[in-house]
Amino acid sequence: MTTPEPTIVTLAPVRAAVVEGTGVPMTAIRDFFDSSFQLLGAAVAQQGVAPGTAAFARYVGQPTDTVDLAVGFGVGPEFVATEEVSVMEIPGVRAGQLVHVGGYDTLGTSWDRLVGWLQGQGEPLADWFLEEYLTEPVPGADPADMRTRLSYPLATG
Repeated sequence: MTTPEPTIVTLAPVRAAVVEGTGVPMTAIRDFFDSSFQLLGAAVAQQGVAPGTAAFARYVGQPTDTVDLAVGFGVGPEFVATEEVSVMEIPGVRAGQLVHVGGYDTLGTSWDRLVGWLQGQGEPLADWFLEEYLTEPVPGADPADMRTRLSYPLATG
């Protein structure tokens, strides 16, 4: 299997329906994702809106024992925020990007590879980054078939 190479791309801006979490313990991240995507699914279904992008997580700062993040997916202008689901505008920016092949438990290795590559290119990193879940996790799925697009925006001026 060929490992995808990092590249620099320009991300398009995205209007997204998200559930935000501040100070989410890393030990509770799976539960946060599960409950957030249930809320998101219910909100878009109730409004008759289809997701316009793959599911994603937008992280702010570097995770430690806790993390600040928003999980969601792109939506059109017809989606209206609810009490539990907000609307976030993710800006279009230049970013380093890499597609991770494998399970979520090995994402750290791919992130390290992308960040190391960007630093080797002399690129300044922004204070946030994205994971886009290109393959929907389903029970019994082979981790070797999982694909996650990693995008690390580049800092500007």
